[in-house]
Amino acid sequence: MTSEKLKNFIKIVDNAKISSLSTRKNRKQFALYLAKEVGLWEPNVISFVEEMAGLNFYSHEDRKIFIQFAEDAL
Repeated sequence: MTSEKLKNFIKIVDNAKISSLSTRKNRKQFALYLAKEVGLWEPNVISFVEEMAGLNFYSHEDRKIFIQFAEDAL
């Protein structure tokens, strides 16, 4: 992921709703939004976000973990 895409990705994750990862429907909507806004391939983003289902965006640490994994995975 380029530095510009990463900046956009971080901004989106930092401003995401707490419930973004709470249900399969929310995860898919969040993944599609991320893919569109950052310019990433949808199937990879959907798969990645689904794998992160155990995280909770209520926790700032979980948002950081999500971003750190995304840097390596996407």
